[in-house]
Amino acid sequence: MYRYLPLSVIHIILLFCCSTSAQDLSRIGDSTGVKLTGGAGLRTIFYSANGADDRRKPFTYVLSGNAALNIYELNIPFSFTFSNQQFGFSQPFNEFGASPPYKWATVHLGFRNINLSQFTLAAHQMLGGGIELNPGKFRFTAMYGRLQKAVAEDTTLISLRRPAFERKGFGIKVGYGTPTNFVDFILFKAADDENSLNEEETPETVTPGENVVFGLNTQQGFFKNKLSFFLDAAVSTWVLDKNLDGDVLELPNTLNWLDGLISLNESTQYYTALKGGMNLRLKNFGLQGTFQRIDSDYRSMGIYFINNDVLSYTFAPSISFLKGNLRLNGGLTLQRDNLNDKKPFTSKRTIPRATLFVRPTPKLNFIATYTNVNTLMEEGAIPLDNEFKQDQNNPIYSFTGTYATSSTSTAHQVSFFANRSQLIDKNLLTSQFSEYVGNTLNLSYNFNQLINRYGFFASLNYNNLETFTGKLPGKGASAGINKAWLEGKLNFNLSGSFADQNGNTSQSINFGSAYQLKKQQFTINLTYLNTQLNSGRFNEFTGFFNYGIRF
Repeated sequence: MYRYLPLSVIHIILLFCCSTSAQDLSRIGDSTGVKLTGGAGLRTIFYSANGADDRRKPFTYVLSGNAALNIYELNIPFSFTFSNQQFGFSQPFNEFGASPPYKWATVHLGFRNINLSQFTLAAHQMLGGGIELNPGKFRFTAMYGRLQKAVAEDTTLISLRRPAFERKGFGIKVGYGTPTNFVDFILFKAADDENSLNEEETPETVTPGENVVFGLNTQQGFFKNKLSFFLDAAVSTWVLDKNLDGDVLELPNTLNWLDGLISLNESTQYYTALKGGMNLRLKNFGLQGTFQRIDSDYRSMGIYFINNDVLSYTFAPSISFLKGNLRLNGGLTLQRDNLNDKKPFTSKRTIPRATLFVRPTPKLNFIATYTNVNTLMEEGAIPLDNEFKQDQNNPIYSFTGTYATSSTSTAHQVSFFANRSQLIDKNLLTSQFSEYVGNTLNLSYNFNQLINRYGFFASLNYNNLETFTGKLPGKGASAGINKAWLEGKLNFNLSGSFADQNGNTSQSINFGSAYQLKKQQFTINLTYLNTQLNSGRFNEFTGFFNYGIRF
């Protein structure tokens, strides 16, 4: 009977039953709009070990595949996996959704993730509907849907599942401008349905809440965007228990308009979030500055998670000379928490950083970086005992030098890397256990013969970590070769490595090969590992054989 459905009805059904990010309705009627793409593969794994317990089964096979049916850009994906360990079939149609666009309009249906701003509705999944309209410079977005399913309490689980009410919400964004110069006004509201759970399913600690968030988001550029400013601000009003009887909380005069939009009572709380900054870009000079203040406990029913209780300032200048061959980037970040002075302690961070780039010749360049995280704990709501006071510096220095040369037939590259990381603890009671110094050195060489398609690499490394338990030195080396035939369709590589970490040694040999056809690929990878620990010796062999096909 269903074969008699007209094509337009089939299109509507597929619209509601397919998941995709964008579907262009103007393509309906195009005979090339229906296609099937995907691939399948078979992997077999062989494994053996001596001197230690097996870390996997001696033989494993995995057959997997994925495909997508595209109908006028509506995407229907599915995948499967079958092995001697488990079987799985994944077809993400437990959640249906579609976002068909037409010219300057886009409709969202089903399960969607819509973003209004980072402090209001930030890609929170919903089940419902929405629309985006962008005719010219006008910007409009609206959504309504379920943000959270009702979850009953289940005390039979080992890890107790926290109950939750069903939550629904709507959001509206109205703005004007271009992607680089715009201003948006945002209103988002969500509330829990207290009738979505029975009284027996709801503990007293779980109460139905309500939330209204008003946001302002703008970005403005001047002088051909050489100077730009941005601001993202929001005020979130949250009612912890909308059924609570009691006196109505007096809000600031600027929030009186909320009366009637939300169930104000003595459990009402409100928070603010603000992030703004400027960016100056000139020919040889740049300057960025950002400011962020997010109230303690700031939250929105349209956000899964956000770092709150933070006040920070960042300044980042940059300057270049000699046609960009000498560049210096700097930065300074100042942070603190405990904005409402209710925490026992206040943590402050000062983070300077600098990067110097020097290119004396086209073949040679150097990069030196420095950063230091200074953390200081100060007295908050209670007196600070020096025994728990945190006063630490974490300077990190790194240096990279690279020499590279190439021609039409060969390419050489020599690289050197050095890093030093240190923790300096000014608390005499904890410094002897927390301080450390770590050093890392690496020297590598790469060679490639471009015409005959072969190459070689080698590297040496050294590291040393010094803590209160003593020094932990380490060293190692690795080398390998690779070769390709048949215009790159057949490849193989062979490599080996050695490592010694404070007397514990390991050696490994790896061989790999791949043969690539137009839609098929065969690969093999063999690895042998021999390890000598203070507790004894063991070795492992692992082999991978793969076949894949695309259609």
